[in-house]
Amino acid sequence: MKGGIYSEERCPKCMENPPNPIPRGYGRFKDNKVDGLQCPDHPEQRATKFKVIFEGLHRRVDRYQDAKDLLDGWRWEKRQDKFNKKDYLTSNPLSFQVLGEKFLAVKKLDLRPEGYRRYRYHYLTCVGELGSVPVTQINYGVLEDLKIKLLGGLAPKTVYDTFGFLKTFLSWCLDRGEIDHLPRFPKLSKKMGKRKILDKPTQAAVVEKVYEMYWNHAPRACIGIELLCTYPKIRPAELRQVQEKHIDLKNLTITIPSPKENVDPKEVDILQEHAELIRTLPKGFPEMYFLRYDYPVKGRRVGDRFGRDYLYHVWRRACEALGVKGVPLYPGTKHTTISDWARKYSEARIQQAAGVLSDAIRRYTVLGREDCVSLYQEARPTDPGKVLAMDFKGQKDILEKNQ
Repeated sequence: MKGGIYSEERCPKCMENPPNPIPRGYGRFKDNKVDGLQCPDHPEQRATKFKVIFEGLHRRVDRYQDAKDLLDGWRWEKRQDKFNKKDYLTSNPLSFQVLGEKFLAVKKLDLRPEGYRRYRYHYLTCVGELGSVPVTQINYGVLEDLKIKLLGGLAPKTVYDTFGFLKTFLSWCLDRGEIDHLPRFPKLSKKMGKRKILDKPTQAAVVEKVYEMYWNHAPRACIGIELLCTYPKIRPAELRQVQEKHIDLKNLTITIPSPKENVDPKEVDILQEHAELIRTLPKGFPEMYFLRYDYPVKGRRVGDRFGRDYLYHVWRRACEALGVKGVPLYPGTKHTTISDWARKYSEARIQQAAGVLSDAIRRYTVLGREDCVSLYQEARPTDPGKVLAMDFKGQKDILEKNQ
C-alpha cells in the first residue's frame, strides 16, 4: 500500500553503542500497524513523534492514532479517485514552499532591502519546480533536474547564484532540524557569456538623448547615468544609496556606503566638470538621497528617491528613441567604458580605475589619483567642452565653455 508512518527519532538503546559508520536505517522505529512505532530489537522502546508520507506529502503529528487516521483517509481518497495533492500543499510544513516563506520572513529581518529582494527572486525561481517537494526529499537528483531546467532559460551566473541561495536555505533547514544532512549539489559554472555593448560614440549619443528627454524634469537621472558611464567603480544600486553627505564637491570625491558593517566604504574620485554639474542642482539636506525628484511628477513628491529601476527605464527609453536595441543600462555604461579602456591601457591601470583590483595588482602596483582621473576624463560620454546647467524653471540651457 502507498504511504507510511515514520519517525525521525532513533531507538535510544540502539544508539548507546552504535557502529561506525551508522548503517542506513539503523535504530529506526518500525510501524507495528496496530498501536505505534517500535524498535525491532527493543520492542519496549517506542516513537513519540510521527511523520506521515503519502504521494510526496509530508505531515508531522504527535499521536500515532492521528497519523494512522490521516494515512487511512488519504488512501481512501486515492482509491475513490478523489485525492488531489494540491489540496494539502499549503498545510504541508516540510514543503519547499512553506519553509521557503518562513526562511524569507527570517531573512527580511536580517537583510537590507536589496539583499532580501535577491533572496526572494531566487526563491521564486525555484518554487515553480520545488514548491510541493518536501525538503527531506531534495537530493542530488532533484537538484540536477532543477539545474537542467533553469539552464534552459536563465544565464549560468543566475543559476549559480540561485543554487547559492538553495545552499543557504537548506543549511537553515538543517539548523532547524527539518533535515538531518545537506544533499550533494551538482557542479555549476558561473562563467558568464559575453554581453552586447556599445561603442563610445553610441554611448555618448544615448547619454545626450537622456539629457534631451529628461533634463527638464529629472536632471539627476541624467547626471546619474553620466556618472555610471564615466566611473565604472560605481554600480547603479550603489549610486542609489548615495546621499548628499557622501558627495564632497570640494575634495572631488563620492563615498559609496558599504551595505556590510565590516567593509569599508568605497571612495571614487570625480572630475571637476561633474562637481560643477552637481552644483547646478537644488541643494538638499545631508540625509537626502542624491537620486531623487527635484520637481513634482505624477505619483511622486519632490524629494522622493528614484525607484530601483528608474535609471534602467530612462536608459531604455533613450535607446529606443535612437533605435539602439539589446543593450541595457549596465553593459551600456560600465561594460562599454571598460571595454573601450581595454583596447588602450594596461590591465593594472584599468583595474585601479574600475575598482576591481586583483590581489597581485593590489600588492605590487601603486597608481595615483591622476591615473584614474585621466581615464575618467576620457570616459566621460558628453563633450568635455560642455557644461550642462539649468535655471530650474523648466528651461534647459547648454552653456559652451572653452577649456
